[in-house]
Amino acid sequence: MTGETDALEATAAEYGLALGAHVGSIKRGQDDPDLSRSLVSRMVAAPVRTLADLLALVAWAEAMASSAFAVLPEDETPFGGPRAMTGCAAALLARARQSLEAETGIAPEVFTGSPDISN
Repeated sequence: MTGETDALEATAAEYGLALGAHVGSIKRGQDDPDLSRSLVSRMVAAPVRTLADLLALVAWAEAMASSAFAVLPEDETPFGGPRAMTGCAAALLARARQSLEAETGIAPEVFTGSPDISN
């Protein structure tokens, strides 16, 4: 890719904003699962040029991990399993998000559209 092409390519933050707007439309009853998957795929592949791009990725990863954690059944072993691992991943992502939020001054809700998108 040339520098010219890179400049025209949407960034992770831009796709994060688009996904937040799409989630808002889902809450209003306008669901499009294909668009949801497309926006997530594009955000994953998008260039990360700034801390805002990184915050968009981390904010959405945290929201998705937290949503998964909320619906996973309790683990069967005292040593943990999928729910414990998902909870740990969500906690690590929350810590990264807090650091990025402090560094950028941007609230993650700018991307996710809500302090808690799992509701």
